[in-house]
Amino acid sequence: MNLLKKMSLFWALFSVAFFLLRTKDPFYGNILMADIGDLGGITYLYSTVGIIFSILAGFVIQNRWDRWTSLELAVTGEVAALRELWAWSRRCPGPIRTAILKATQDYLAITIREGWERPAGEDESDEEDAVLDSLRSGVLGARVEPERDASAVALFCDILTHRANRRQNMRPMPESLRQALVFANVLVIGLALFIGVKNFWLDYLFTVSIGLLGYLIYLVVDDLNNPVKPGIWHITPQGYQRLLLKLQQDRPETKG
Repeated sequence: MNLLKKMSLFWALFSVAFFLLRTKDPFYGNILMADIGDLGGITYLYSTVGIIFSILAGFVIQNRWDRWTSLELAVTGEVAALRELWAWSRRCPGPIRTAILKATQDYLAITIREGWERPAGEDESDEEDAVLDSLRSGVLGARVEPERDASAVALFCDILTHRANRRQNMRPMPESLRQALVFANVLVIGLALFIGVKNFWLDYLFTVSIGLLGYLIYLVVDDLNNPVKPGIWHITPQGYQRLLLKLQQDRPETKG
C-alpha cells in the first residue's frame, strides 16, 4: 500500500471519529462542548505533550536517517568492491580467475537471498560463512606477486568492512524506543480530538491536520526503521542483482 492510500485510509477513519465525537450526544453536549467553550489550561497541557513527541520523533528520525545513509553507502561500497575484485581477477591466471568468479557469484547470490530476507540482526548462517571462506580462499590463492597481493587484500578488506557496516545499519531501533514513540504518537493523535475551537469546520481542518501529520511521522519512522522491508520507500538489492547478472554472463574459460 503506497503512501497516498495509507494516508487516505487514516484520514477517513480519523474523520469518522471526529464527526462522532463532535455530533453525538451525550458525550458532545455534556463534556466536549464545555471543554471547547473554555479550554483553559488544556491547550498548554496538549502543547507539552506535542513538544515531548516532537523532540522524541526528531531524535529518532535523525538517528534512523543517519543509519539509512550509512546503509546506502555500505551497499554501494560493497557492490563497487565486488565489481572491482571481479575486474581485477580477470587479469589473473585461469584457475584463480575461475575460483574468484565462482566465489563472488555465490557471495552475491546469498547476500541477495539472505541479506534481505533474514531478520536484521540475526547471526550469519553456516552457508554465509562457507561462501565468505570460499571468497577468502580465492583471494589468498591470487597472492603470487607483491603488487597483486596488496590489491587483492585491500579489495577483500573493503568488502568485509562494507559488509559489516551493512549488517550493522540494518538493525532496527530498540523495541522500547519504538514503543515509546508509538505511545507518544497515539497520545498526540488521540488527544487532538478533545481540543478545538467553536467553528466546526475550522476545528475539523486543524484537528485532522494534526492527526495526519502524526500518522505521517509514524510511517516515516517505520520505513526508516526497516530499510530493506518492502514499504513506501526502501533499499533494494538491485546493485547486487545487476552485478550477479554480469558475472553470470562472464566466461572465464574463454579469456585465456
